[in-house]
Amino acid sequence: MFWLIWLLVGCQLVWTAVRAFQAPWVWNPYQAVTALFVICLAAGVAGLATLWQREGMTGMKARMTAFEAEFEKPGSATAWRWNLAFWIVAGVLVFAYFRMEPQ
Repeated sequence: MFWLIWLLVGCQLVWTAVRAFQAPWVWNPYQAVTALFVICLAAGVAGLATLWQREGMTGMKARMTAFEAEFEKPGSATAWRWNLAFWIVAGVLVFAYFRMEPQ
């Protein structure tokens, strides 16, 4: 279920990006937010690629297992931060989607 929710947020990001860049390139707020999210996503992928290159698949699996164990602990600060980040991103994307003027 967790990955399904992230997939829906990803689809929302793509849809928002398509709508944001249908307008002429003037760096409106929707284009800026979309560009920021895409840059952050690219940085995350680059970080994971670097981690994979440094530690290999075994290290990646060990880190994911440790992260999931930390995420499942009651009152986990890590889980709180990730949940907060998720809802901020989802909220901004939904706000941008509904506030964009139709082209």
